[in-house]
Amino acid sequence: MRAVYYGLFVVNALQPRGPIVVQYWRDAEKLQRFARDSLFPHLEAWRSFNRKVKHTGDVGLWHETYVVPPGGYECVYGNMPRVGPAAAGEHVPVARKGETAADRLHPRA
Repeated sequence: MRAVYYGLFVVNALQPRGPIVVQYWRDAEKLQRFARDSLFPHLEAWRSFNRKVKHTGDVGLWHETYVVPPGGYECVYGNMPRVGPAAAGEHVPVARKGETAADRLHPRA
């Protein structure tokens, strides 16, 4: 069983000051279902990690979740590979949805 089944599109790991993981999910419900599914190895590893270091102050955790409605974001890429939300969703030329960010994010009926 793979996380993609649950709606995980892409994961980016960056290392500016330490590991950072950014995940893009189809919706919050699928993320929550994945997080609690004992069929995936992450759940027991996460529980073990928390038991060992949760109260030591040795490791920090920063977790944010945003629910973005369809069409509620824009990513513009110039001479770049598909990364971030563009790798997770539809990738179209800018002009197809409008010439300006205002046109693309708030199309007129």
